[in-house]
Amino acid sequence: MRSHIHVDRRMNLNVDQFEAYLRAVKAPNTAKKYAAEAERFLEFLEQRKIDMNRLPPGIIQHYAAFLVEHQFQSASIHVMIAGARSYLEWCRGQGESIPTLNKTDLPKVHNREPNALKNEALLQYLALASRAKEPFRSALLLLPYCGLRSEEIATVSISAIRTVSLPIRGGGHQKHVVMMVRGKGSELRVAPVIFDGRALLAKYLRDWRRHQGGTWLFQMPDGSHLATRTLRHYVQKIRETIGVQRLTPHTLRRTYATTLWRMGVDDVTLTKAMGHRALATTQKHYLDVSPEDVVGGVSRALIVRGPEDQLQEAHRQMTDYMEQQRKPR
Repeated sequence: MRSHIHVDRRMNLNVDQFEAYLRAVKAPNTAKKYAAEAERFLEFLEQRKIDMNRLPPGIIQHYAAFLVEHQFQSASIHVMIAGARSYLEWCRGQGESIPTLNKTDLPKVHNREPNALKNEALLQYLALASRAKEPFRSALLLLPYCGLRSEEIATVSISAIRTVSLPIRGGGHQKHVVMMVRGKGSELRVAPVIFDGRALLAKYLRDWRRHQGGTWLFQMPDGSHLATRTLRHYVQKIRETIGVQRLTPHTLRRTYATTLWRMGVDDVTLTKAMGHRALATTQKHYLDVSPEDVVGGVSRALIVRGPEDQLQEAHRQMTDYMEQQRKPR
């Protein structure tokens, strides 16, 4: 339990209660971050002997300036301010006297281009991931084949694995393996397992996982689920070995998204598979679109219009029509 940080004992400053509220309305990871930032904000107030009952209207802007002065990264400052704002709004909802929070000028976040692993780097990653011990080994290997967030794959249950049978051209059916996952906002989504991930998952369930108990897909010997922090640590070690500057579990999630996009999966379907609410999130932050992708996409669109002889015939008909229009009547 977090300790109470009191500037005035009449104030309800219990950050644990705030986090419990957040968990009911936001994703667990977001709730945890915002609660940590609420505590950081309270420490800021306490150090400056600012009374929570007499907060100045520009307190958030003052806090943002403090964070900039202490050289926090722009993206981190945005999260810190969001957590502080959310906490103060929650306090107002508890009946506390909180001033109106004006819009805050925050440092601009320079978003880096989304990165996906190229073929060679992906092969290196898979080779090193295969050396890890189970269940981390299979979790690491599955990341680029299922598109799950690190916290999602760490906490996925064995009952989330489903087989879907779909009809194919020419008759018959084809089986697909999917994961039913509750991601951010507790919304249920379908995450198809692609390529070698299906065989990898089947082997894991047939061999190592078969001899374990519990309900987690990646069950630890003590009965708990796989630790997200440890999973990220493994990815960091692989990054250091292969020398890829940007390699995180989210890089592997982007690799999954970019792979599906290159296979021709439309943006709307891809957004659903990734668990995003906005199409722009997938397009802007997850697709690593190269110049070759652009040229290839345009060329495919031109090919779809028809073979060269059909295009020439259409051009001839148009030319004949224009000539007829020019003749005097």
